Amino acid sequence: MIVLRRSEVARYCRAVHYRGAGWPQSYLLTLWRYFSVPELMGREYWLSEQAITIKRPLVLDHAYAARLVRCGREAHQHGELWRYQLILLAKQQEVATCLTTIWVASVLTPAI
Repeated sequence: MIVLRRSEVARYCRAVHYRGAGWPQSYLLTLWRYFSVPELMGREYWLSEQAITIKRPLVLDHAYAARLVRCGREAHQHGELWRYQLILLAKQQEVATCLTTIWVASVLTPAI
């Protein structure tokens, strides 16, 4: 379970100088910190793209079930695009999803 704490959202808003109404959806992307992604350990990678979809209103200071799943892998020259979906659930219903695409460099085998 992950709690969307009002105090953490406020700290995020200050850090990114957010001045809009409500709270920024981009805060949801920080929830990756609650997950371990062993397949990325020791790999060179960088963020390529992110998309957030809010399906139902989210309530601050409320606990949500969450999961992070790799939902795609596409080979390219010198690397791959890996797609992950972070899903927030309330009462077993999806309330928000964050689709993240990461470029992962090929692992080079050293010459013998």
